[in-house]
Amino acid sequence: MSTPRYRPRDYAFDDFTFGSSEALHWKTPAYPGEAVLIRAAQLQHLYATRIRRAAILRFGSVRAYAAAVGDSVNRVSRVLRGTAVMRLEDIARAESVLGDITGVELKVLPPPTTWVGTNSLTRLDGRAAPG
Repeated sequence: MSTPRYRPRDYAFDDFTFGSSEALHWKTPAYPGEAVLIRAAQLQHLYATRIRRAAILRFGSVRAYAAAVGDSVNRVSRVLRGTAVMRLEDIARAESVLGDITGVELKVLPPPTTWVGTNSLTRLDGRAAPG
């Protein structure tokens, strides 16, 4: 695993409760770009807290949850503690086994039409497109 450019938990005053406490006190940005990193850390804390709570309820342990999502317990623990940066696929994996984590409802459209050959438009399901 590569070294992250920052550790999300470093932006919380109570870094030992990152990913497990409902509310944390956060540091004030020291420079303009740091505000973005603090917001990212806050989002990771929110999702880590939700994932940890749901994982314990559903699987009984972080170790069992890690096995269910096909990741190492070391990496999952580091992400939930905020010593590694959470990726979007971590959230997607969590939602695949735990249900809604983000509270965001995505609008998923049916497969799009695609060009087949040079001058014909055919739907992915094999039917001819209208027109």
